[in-house]
Amino acid sequence: MAGSTSSCELCGRELAKHYPSTVCRVCKQEFEDLKQRSEHASESTLSIQDMPMESAVSSNVSIPSTTLREAAAAKESVLPQSRMQIENGQNAKVTSRTISCLLTIFTAVVIWAMFFNPFTDSLRSYGNAVSASTLYKEFEDNEIAANSKWQNTFVIVTGKIDSIKSELGTLDSHRAYIMLDGSGTFRGVQCVFENWNKQKFSSLKAGQKVTIEGKVLGQLDTGAVLVYDCKFFSAD
Repeated sequence: MAGSTSSCELCGRELAKHYPSTVCRVCKQEFEDLKQRSEHASESTLSIQDMPMESAVSSNVSIPSTTLREAAAAKESVLPQSRMQIENGQNAKVTSRTISCLLTIFTAVVIWAMFFNPFTDSLRSYGNAVSASTLYKEFEDNEIAANSKWQNTFVIVTGKIDSIKSELGTLDSHRAYIMLDGSGTFRGVQCVFENWNKQKFSSLKAGQKVTIEGKVLGQLDTGAVLVYDCKFFSAD
């Protein structure tokens, strides 16, 4: 070929006279191919990040080695979090079972106390717990304030039996009475039982600690605080 020639800056191949570039067609094509492969690799990385490694391999996707390493590293970083989530889920299940067992035991104890304790009647409601001495003292100190607080409310009162009496003094009486913390007088809490259980009363004795539920009516002229329509809660 006549005339002066030049060579490719990349591979050294001779270039034709007046060739419009300093890089030959072969090098230019290789450059374009390399650019396309790089763009394709970037697109593959974006799609493979959301694709399981096994799926990518089985679908014969061409994955650059750099992309494989990055995906593997990302998967390894996720695995500890997944294991932690599984462990937390298992711990939550154990905690749930424990709470369920405790609730079952508590329910069983309550049922036993209400139905199998020989000194427990079926209660209508759970009132405010108070000792017989405290209830009596509040009425003794200020009957007006005590009536406002306690009158016509259900209470669960605890105290020691001072005396046990029936309305007629016999087992045929319609009502029975238990005086709590009366110290041998009527100045205590008088619990009135309607349709009383004669077998239970026959087993009670003075000085025994009992817990009784009933409705407070107020203070009698004798000084005793009257708790009416009573039922046994427990007896020691």
